Amino acid sequence: MPATATEHQRELMRTLHRLHDGDEVAICAAYAQAEADGRAFRKHGSFRLSSEDYARALLADGRAKGWLK
Repeated sequence: MPATATEHQRELMRTLHRLHDGDEVAICAAYAQAEADGRAFRKHGSFRLSSEDYARALLADGRAKGWLK
């Protein structure tokens, strides 16, 4: 079964979180660049936020739900 967009987003965010040692500004900038490069995809209906705002929301979700530490 192929991975969902959410699974890809989480894996990318986990990777960026590790690479940038939890630095929110660097993580969000890198995630936004990944979107611009076509390496990160959002679920349908989530396009009202800028790439960096979306990355901040995803980062906060990961921290709140425990899939980012």
